[in-house]
Amino acid sequence: IETVGVGQSETLVHSMVDFFLLLLLAGAGDELQGIKRGIMEMGDCILINKADGENILPANKAKQQFKNALHLFPVSKSGWTPKVETISAIEATNIDWLWDTICQFESWHKQRGFFQEKRKEQNQYRYKDHLELLSHRSTRF
Repeated sequence: IETVGVGQSETLVHSMVDFFLLLLLAGAGDELQGIKRGIMEMGDCILINKADGENILPANKAKQQFKNALHLFPVSKSGWTPKVETISAIEATNIDWLWDTICQFESWHKQRGFFQEKRKEQNQYRYKDHLELLSHRSTRF
């Protein structure tokens, strides 16, 4: 699910997905935008996109900045540490790394029981959201 990056939609999407990928661009102001606590804490993986050509050095700098910033946040309930990397579709760099990371994430969470726990939380969130929707409909009449 792709969002526009304004905050509220990311929170909603986070409640729906198993793996939350934060995709950023170096030099586009994302370094400052990404430091916002909420969105950084949601990410299971952070990728600095378009790390090719003249953008390789800024992308590597952004990668290091985000790695450093992650140390400021508490560890997740599952103990998973978000991964940070650069990626380029043009040069096909780190695409396999991303898939391996997603598989590691899934395995980590399933082995520790957090995968099913998150699914349970997602179902509870959807149920509560549905009840709120129904209650708003009934008050309009």
